Amino acid sequence: MKRDKCKKNTVRKGFVQVIEVAIAALLIVLVLPVFFGWLNVKQDWARHDLAASGTGVISSLEAGGNLSQIFSNTQEIIREIEAIKPANVKYSIYAEGAPKPRILMACACSDAQLSYTKSIFTPALFNGGTVNFTIEKIDLGALPSIPGNYDVTVFINYADSDWTANRQKISDYLKTGKGIIAIQAASGGADFLNTFNLSSAGGSASYQNFTSYIPAGTNIEKYFIGFGFDVPTADGGTGTYRGIWNIWEKQKRINTTGTTVGLEDYGIVLGEGGIFSLPSAESPDGNKYSFRVKKIWADKSGVVFQPLNKSFVFKDFLNPGENKVAGNSILKGESAITYSLMAKNGTAVWLSDNKTVSDEHRALAKAAAASLSENFYLVKPMNVKNSVNVNSFLTLCCDVPATAKLTFSLWYVY
Repeated sequence: MKRDKCKKNTVRKGFVQVIEVAIAALLIVLVLPVFFGWLNVKQDWARHDLAASGTGVISSLEAGGNLSQIFSNTQEIIREIEAIKPANVKYSIYAEGAPKPRILMACACSDAQLSYTKSIFTPALFNGGTVNFTIEKIDLGALPSIPGNYDVTVFINYADSDWTANRQKISDYLKTGKGIIAIQAASGGADFLNTFNLSSAGGSASYQNFTSYIPAGTNIEKYFIGFGFDVPTADGGTGTYRGIWNIWEKQKRINTTGTTVGLEDYGIVLGEGGIFSLPSAESPDGNKYSFRVKKIWADKSGVVFQPLNKSFVFKDFLNPGENKVAGNSILKGESAITYSLMAKNGTAVWLSDNKTVSDEHRALAKAAAASLSENFYLVKPMNVKNSVNVNSFLTLCCDVPATAKLTFSLWYVY
């Protein structure tokens, strides 16, 4: 009897436990959606608060007229953002459509070529800011790869054997989205041709200008027009600050007082913002081209002239007998005067070498570098978790119209 009674109690307890487990499971099923719903609501609140913080920062900068200075006065704007944003919010800023204020470049070159490269990539004024180029020599043959911290790598008069020996390193670098610029005579080497998507077939082309020939998918034209030609001046011992503007392989003598510039060959004297034209007989295609005095340095150290014609034409950069490029074809040893001076394949840009001092050649090289460095972080992200993006668009002026996109990514830290 006692055994039967204990057995019944055991069964009863087991049944009660089953009911308890079922009730507990039912409660969990009922409570979990509420719990996770609360979490989702909390996350939605957090995302909304982050977006509001980002919008507030942008609005505050715009109200003070400071957002437009983010490229020319970056560190000061970052300090202002730090003072505005909530203490527990971190952020990054990604820029698109504007030149990087400091472009770090590697030069696969000799010491003499490094000096030549630095003479090309001098600082350029653009829409109220300055684009600076920092150039460092590398020995690519001794490196396992092109270091990824460089925005652009420059190759000066690279031999066919060098293009072949470093083919994989260059290809890997380009795959990361970085750019290269080769300044040299057009080569018939297979690896050179493949890098810049050229062929050794014949062809024909008009004078090189931005109307009839421009590498597709770039902003090289925008930066060439915007940068203009910087002409240094100095006191030659007479008290007058003079310089030489080298355009279309002709030297134009200029002088400056710090407030005006004189074009001595034409008897023209203008202040900053003044517009003038060069005679049509001096241009390669017989057309008249106009220019603006973009900048006159008050210390008399130089002047910047800006071309105003989008169809700006270039004169021969090549030595007699050099290979020429027509469209995407190499014309070996051709003497014809109609050919291209630049080719582009993705982020790989080839630019003809320069046989004489040429300010338009320097401006074109700098424009190519800027076009390859348009997307960059002003503030890099670190330990990002559940970020929210807020976008802002800046209209830049006044050298050339341009629109830059800023993406503010924000996240909480605890």
